Amino acid sequence: MSSASTHIGKVSLSLESGPRMWVFRDGKRPVSTALLHERLNQEISSGGSAFKVLLRAGELEAALDDAEHGSDSWQVTALTDRAAFALVHHGDNTAFHATPIPRPSSGSRAPAEVSVGTPEGFAFYLLHPLAFRELARQVHPAGAPAAVIGIRSIGAVLSAVVGATLNAERITVRPLGHPYERSVAFSPDQEAWIRGQLARSAHFYVVDEGPGFSGSSLLSTGEALERAGVPLGRISILCTAQADPARLVTPNAAARWQRFRFYTTQPYLPSAVGPENARWYGPEHWRQRTYGLDESLWPGVWRQVENPKFLARDDHRLYRFIGYAHYGSPVLERYQRLAAAGFGPQAGGENEGFAEFWMEGGSAFTTPKWNQNIHQFVVRYLAERIRLCPAEAADAERGLTGIARMMHYNTQDLSGRAYEAQLRTEYPVYADNRMMPHKFMRTPYGMRKLDGAAHGDDHFFPGPCDIAWDIAGVIVEWELSETACGQLLRDYSGRSGDMHIRLRLRDWMIAYLAFRAGYCLMGGHANRQSAEGDRLLRDATRYHQLLLKAMSFSAPCSYAAPPP
Repeated sequence: MSSASTHIGKVSLSLESGPRMWVFRDGKRPVSTALLHERLNQEISSGGSAFKVLLRAGELEAALDDAEHGSDSWQVTALTDRAAFALVHHGDNTAFHATPIPRPSSGSRAPAEVSVGTPEGFAFYLLHPLAFRELARQVHPAGAPAAVIGIRSIGAVLSAVVGATLNAERITVRPLGHPYERSVAFSPDQEAWIRGQLARSAHFYVVDEGPGFSGSSLLSTGEALERAGVPLGRISILCTAQADPARLVTPNAAARWQRFRFYTTQPYLPSAVGPENARWYGPEHWRQRTYGLDESLWPGVWRQVENPKFLARDDHRLYRFIGYAHYGSPVLERYQRLAAAGFGPQAGGENEGFAEFWMEGGSAFTTPKWNQNIHQFVVRYLAERIRLCPAEAADAERGLTGIARMMHYNTQDLSGRAYEAQLRTEYPVYADNRMMPHKFMRTPYGMRKLDGAAHGDDHFFPGPCDIAWDIAGVIVEWELSETACGQLLRDYSGRSGDMHIRLRLRDWMIAYLAFRAGYCLMGGHANRQSAEGDRLLRDATRYHQLLLKAMSFSAPCSYAAPPP
């Protein structure tokens, strides 16, 4: 198989279609402004660390600025700066002491609700703000004035850290437009601020995580500074990843990228996963342990979006990054509930963003050989997950629009006709979203479900959704026959009380397949011209075959087994 394309009937499947796929969801959600103030003040009143206060304050600051109510956020911005200063100069475990900030007064124009997203670096990719302190110290000329521009949302926190490091003033911006063609426009006040910084011969630092698939947010902010009169030689971009400009999908990416100076952070690791205590546990390690040395058997992995994992030197403890502070605590709670119910491995307490798992021994499944023991475990797991990992019904309902749009665009591209879904949510959950056989393990204590808490609420689809997403995942990943599928639905219904699963399943099945095919194509594009890209194209081909079959049948199980 070529890593370029494969053909199914009259439909050509190509990694070049990867950037067109919809796989990232808009994880923003409406939150009460008063509630965000209350959570921030609780962190302050409880003697929370500077680090935890910084994350809360930066979140609220970014939300108010996105709502164009910066005039109401000056106290929050000042608190973000104070917490960043304490973190930069005294360390992340420093207790932070401050007076709680008042809520907006009744005469304030601050909105009752704001839109809040999840900063991916803090929640998924092991980005510690102090990594930007170290980078700023390395690249900034000693004694020179500095000015900092953070790209929201995460840029509120990161710009405050760089500002505290360099004793610099800062602003934040929100690039707008298509994800691959963002643009930045400074407000009149920001333009005046830039002129003032130019007058003092400041070096300008654009600060954000990334670049992502396009790099357009970073590029558009640098270009906006240039249009505002900042000489190119006084603009530096601080980010977290070294990009290959030829792979960025924004227009003229390579030529634009090479005009700027880019500097990237290094990992800032807690001692528990430092080199003296643990070693990196990447995709090649767990696949070799599970499947052996024959790489043709390995499932494809979109390496750039894998959650960081480390294996302790004793080979028994696995550390998985689950997110810092309040971003990681809900994930840990789900892991611990699953463990207490006998489904998952024991999960130790949060350790500087990591959950600690004890490796019980045993082996993961490498082939989808369904039997009665697996059937009974999975039925119980699906039924109990409704109780153990519930989502708010309003959150799940809100997410249906995004999932339906993903289905529309992906099926249009993958099949030539858009599928218009009639999705319903009756049992809202945070999905497992990893129902592949290698995510189930035989242990001396019975079967265990691995990796069951982190992927249902990350920055990919589905987000909070109906339990039917995971049921579709079982049918697809275990390649269930029509008979096995029917038995699964009957026994699940009997155990859970979900009598309407068959009526909902077809659309959720198509949603699952449209996402998985798109995910593998986009990941394959990011790893094209490599063995990983080949594996991801192979996996995308399988999901694509099943998607075409699912779209041509109406019964919930008639398309369950793979085509001959």
